[in-house]
Amino acid sequence: AASIGASAGQLTVEFVDARNELARFGTDGEQVFHNAAMMAHSFGIETGRVLRMMKGFDTFSGASQNVNQLNAMLGTTLSSYEMMMTEDPSERLQMLRTALSDAGQNFDTMSRQGRDALAAITGEDTETLSRIFSNESGTLEQLRAEADQRAANSRDDRSNAEMMNDLLRATGTVVRGWR
Repeated sequence: AASIGASAGQLTVEFVDARNELARFGTDGEQVFHNAAMMAHSFGIETGRVLRMMKGFDTFSGASQNVNQLNAMLGTTLSSYEMMMTEDPSERLQMLRTALSDAGQNFDTMSRQGRDALAAITGEDTETLSRIFSNESGTLEQLRAEADQRAANSRDDRSNAEMMNDLLRATGTVVRGWR
């Protein structure tokens, strides 16, 4: 939880809410949830939304239709095959974010039709899409690196706390021995 930047209680609720969706990923479900939670919390949205928004790329026909529409309207160079074969929704979302950035697109400055197409494909509202597709948001790799750093800091904090507790226990023993 500390590595994602969310409370354990919040992540537990989101995990329980997403359990049916995560079951589709088998043994990869835990990693899929972790990736989705990192992205979602960096955008200020619920984890389940990241898991659901990329469902339009689950089948070849859906991926083909959606990719063709995005490529035509927004000038992206997405591959329907790659989008379909990439199972992790967070990785799909990152592929879409990268393709939009590479095409010089920013959600806030793209045409209304482009925003509407992206909203229809992802099933998300424009406010949420603005947060996700702004150029200020980090990549999945950057989010993973930040999460790893937070986890390392958390381990260091725990180690320091454990050393302090050991010191206090030892000091308490010494103090009790003086009495």
